[in-house]
Amino acid sequence: MTQIKANGIDIEYETRGDAGNPALVLVRGLGTQLVAWPDTYLDAFVAAGFHVVIFDNRDVGLSRKFGDFGPPDMDAVIAAFKEGRKPELAYTMDDMADDAIGLMDALGLEEAHICGMSMGGMIVQIAAARYPDRLLSATSIMSSTGARDLPQPGSEVMLALTSTSDSEDLEDLVAHSVAGSKVYTGEGQPTPDEVFERLARKVITRCYYPEGISRQYAAVIAGGDRSDLCRTIKVPFLVVHGTDDPLVSKEGGIDTAEKVPDAKLHLVQGMGHDLPPQCCEEITGVTVEHLRSVG
Repeated sequence: MTQIKANGIDIEYETRGDAGNPALVLVRGLGTQLVAWPDTYLDAFVAAGFHVVIFDNRDVGLSRKFGDFGPPDMDAVIAAFKEGRKPELAYTMDDMADDAIGLMDALGLEEAHICGMSMGGMIVQIAAARYPDRLLSATSIMSSTGARDLPQPGSEVMLALTSTSDSEDLEDLVAHSVAGSKVYTGEGQPTPDEVFERLARKVITRCYYPEGISRQYAAVIAGGDRSDLCRTIKVPFLVVHGTDDPLVSKEGGIDTAEKVPDAKLHLVQGMGHDLPPQCCEEITGVTVEHLRSVG
């Protein structure tokens, strides 16, 4: 365990690579822990000459939990969103962006590249808009602006995102996790079942805390449309998205690239809403090229 006080809360983090190299902060998605980053991807970034920082977002893994706030009233959150009101939340997406920058502060990093996937991509968008002087570049993977006119996921995908297991037996939890992960993966570039199973066992054994996922999801919903925010981004920006993503459609990535000034877009053919082993070279390659292009 390695914890540090950042943005006023305890954040669990790990680093890889030479601390003297340019820093690359990686931000995970909804309800996922730092150990979910595939080692092959992390090793590729380290081999390319980057000091990699990974961490558990608030309310997940070993970072600060917000159980004192209780589960969110999702009906009230959605109603407030539709009416243009701000719902009462344990925290917002802005707070989570502040966590990433706060972690940089705590680690003594004056500047860094930042890269996030899914919800992490949303956090990256906010951080890039609010902290341009701290970020060398930004990369958003399998994410979107949250614009209301973008295609929405189907009922099966939403069920996989929001449902929890009726049992807390380890084997049942693993089976539930694998079943959900298989819904997200791309038909053209699927992640093998055994990879999903190994990861499920790792994260469930490390920390099983579904309540935190619901509060993170409430923050995502309440975050709304970031289109106008994205148009203000001045940080060199890369968008990576899978063409077979069933959760956040490729239109979400295309829309992000169109709204962030001078953003670059790279579509990964056949990839869904995950990081398949066979896509490592392509994704890390295009990301490293982007990072190196801005120094």
